[in-house]
Amino acid sequence: MIDLDISRIAEKLTRSRVISVNLISGGANNRTYCVTTSDRRYALKSYLRQDVDPRDRLEVEFGAIKFLNHHGELAVPSGIACDRRAGFALYDWLDGEKITDPGERDIGAALGFVKRLKSLSYEQAALELPLASEACLSAQELIKQIQDRLSRLQGVSEAHQRLKDFLKQDVVPLFLDFRDHALSQYDDRKWLVEREIDKDFRTLSPSDFGFHNALKTIDGNVFFVDLEYFGWDDPVRLVADFLLHPGMQLNDDLLRLFANEAFQIFCDDENFIDRFDLLYPLIGLRWVLIILNEFLPERQERRRFANEADPKQAKERQLVKASGMLETLRKQGRHSPYGHC
Repeated sequence: MIDLDISRIAEKLTRSRVISVNLISGGANNRTYCVTTSDRRYALKSYLRQDVDPRDRLEVEFGAIKFLNHHGELAVPSGIACDRRAGFALYDWLDGEKITDPGERDIGAALGFVKRLKSLSYEQAALELPLASEACLSAQELIKQIQDRLSRLQGVSEAHQRLKDFLKQDVVPLFLDFRDHALSQYDDRKWLVEREIDKDFRTLSPSDFGFHNALKTIDGNVFFVDLEYFGWDDPVRLVADFLLHPGMQLNDDLLRLFANEAFQIFCDDENFIDRFDLLYPLIGLRWVLIILNEFLPERQERRRFANEADPKQAKERQLVKASGMLETLRKQGRHSPYGHC
């Protein structure tokens, strides 16, 4: 059955009579529908307005995709039209499957996209694009983001004893160790923790980058979708996020392949590997705290939007996942496993 309100929006944006509208996915941030008209299919995406990210995610994603389309980037969908007031955007339908078992060719596709984004960073029009969501352009900003996330979780932990114990006994001591080591190394190098990296060394980044946000067509082409957090960032965070992202399962060979090739892409920055080595453990801790977003009040609101249920089970699942990731970071220690200072 077609939702009449969704159908009206779809007809407005496609400028065609809509035959069917089917809900394909309902995530924490948005819902995606497959819209069928008499001659083609589209992806219609609605965006949740209530979000701790103050940016307009529709504006960010649609603007990023139109920029990429204009400059000939083929590994993203085409942006067709949007209704900013209603919070909907229309894209070409990609007839592909989720990448559940990535291989070397998929890693190559991801690296190719990263390399092209770096090249597009030199385009004049790129200067009009925003910073990536929660961009980390300095060590100080990264540390502040971790502290802010930690404080928010501590603020709700009184109602969740296991979360409270995990934060106090495990997260905080490791954070202090990683932070103090990074600050000491910055001081030894006479680097200013508050200094943002030079604009020449920044890159355009999908931010939430990985195969969890990708589709592969039957001919093997990989497309990257969900660019809601796109913008300028330190490439250290782009590379580290890809390697650390809990939404992907990559074996060690693929992780090292991506890391080694990515280091070459950004080799014009002579401090890249050292900066990556020092910040990688902290970026990992940031991910541990992101996994625990399940405990925050706004997460429950987003679950209701996405028609998801059983918050208690979800919290337990995320706490187990965060504990596992923290243990991996503890074993790796104060350095990245992909190249040391």
